[in-house]
Amino acid sequence: MPRALNPADLRAQVTAFLASHPELWDDQEGRELAVASETDGMDCIVARMLDAEKMSVKQAALIKDLKARRDRYLARYEAMRKLAFDIMQEHNIKKLELTQATLSIRLGQPKVVITDETKLPDRLCRIKREPDKLLIRQHLESGAVALEGASLSNAEPVLAIRVT
Repeated sequence: MPRALNPADLRAQVTAFLASHPELWDDQEGRELAVASETDGMDCIVARMLDAEKMSVKQAALIKDLKARRDRYLARYEAMRKLAFDIMQEHNIKKLELTQATLSIRLGQPKVVITDETKLPDRLCRIKREPDKLLIRQHLESGAVALEGASLSNAEPVLAIRVT
């Protein structure tokens, strides 16, 4: 487990180092080498970042396993519910008082049956309008026609990480 990380201390360490070596401000390569070798902050950041990534992968696997387990329990619940219902129906039992629960068969709620959704008025339908960003990007990048309501942003800097 990487050591404790205090972002303020790490920033201060890099800032102090670069302030004591002003000649590095004009030397990109020298500044990069110095920050990497003379301060322990960036190694600590990368170690914590890689540790967090590993933990997220482990948690995703655990969540997947727990969801599968939950689904098995739900399937068992539904199977036992159907079995109880079927037995009671077969033997014309309307109510059964047990130690843990009372089971009873009653009429459920009527269900809505859609026979032809094209004939339903819009006021009784949910209509979801959602921009297709991939098509919009392609349209904007093609430069064919200006598009009112959308534009491409300026590219923002991102951090690329290559683990060696």
